[in-house]
Amino acid sequence: MKFEIEMPKGNDMQPIFLKHSGAKEKWYLGGIDEGIELKVEDVMIDIHSLATGWGFWENKQPFYHYSWDEKLTVDSGKPDGDEWKRAFSCYIKLAGHEDPLIWRSHSWGELQGFQGMMQTLPFKSIHPIVIDGCEEGKLPVVTYVKSEKPKDIQSSIPIFEFKGFAKRPDDFQTPKWYLEQIKPDQELEVETKKPDEDIPF
Repeated sequence: MKFEIEMPKGNDMQPIFLKHSGAKEKWYLGGIDEGIELKVEDVMIDIHSLATGWGFWENKQPFYHYSWDEKLTVDSGKPDGDEWKRAFSCYIKLAGHEDPLIWRSHSWGELQGFQGMMQTLPFKSIHPIVIDGCEEGKLPVVTYVKSEKPKDIQSSIPIFEFKGFAKRPDDFQTPKWYLEQIKPDQELEVETKKPDEDIPF
């Protein structure tokens, strides 16, 4: 009998976390110190995965702690403790990278970058989410342009531009375990308008 440890398959396999270094102005898979530098260009955003809340890091397991808002962007209340900072989470797919990733952070620069990225999307409504021109089966795609360091700030902000919409790949579905973590209280509503052209992803 062959000894083989059963591994999760498909969407049950937890992806690697994406991290932007505000000091180095670069992207990494995993942590900045021990992670792998990654080239980021086009980013597909799973709208069902969006979450905002509070987070902090401590130097012992489980290291990262998060408390998610019941409603996207609406503060459900800061947990006790000065260490908590506003945070976000989203499930994304990078062009040229096979596995989906989680971009999740409570760092100032990444939070500003996430908010700026969301502000490029043509939202008609946030509660519930309605994106102008997004038809069923498609998701928004943004392009990472650069990292920008504001004056007198020691961190940088990733800057994005809205590119359009692309068909959701079959291997890019919101994992059940992810949704159970963030408990999003929103649904994606789409319009039937056909975009001028599709983005290959």
